[in-house]
Amino acid sequence: SQVKCLSCGTESNKMDEIMDISLEILHANSLKEPLGRFLQVEVLDGNNKYNCEKCKKLSAAHKQLSIIQAPNVLVIQLKRFED
Repeated sequence: SQVKCLSCGTESNKMDEIMDISLEILHANSLKEPLGRFLQVEVLDGNNKYNCEKCKKLSAAHKQLSIIQAPNVLVIQLKRFED
C-alpha cells in the first residue's frame, strides 16, 4: 500500500503479503468493477486523517492498495450483502 500526505507530499510505502481479499459484489455483474473499487485511491480525511511522520500532525492523505505479486492461490471472498 502507498499513502501520500497531501500537506507535504511525503509517500509511505508498505508491502504486505496477501493471501485473500474481500470484494463487495452487491449490484455487480462481474469481478472487474469490485476489484477496481478495491484498488482505487482512498481519501483519508476528517476523522480518518493520516498521522504523517514528516509533518508531525494529522493530515489529509491518499491511500492506494496495489497487488505487486499475487500468491499462487488467492482466496477471494465475495460479499453479496450490505453492511
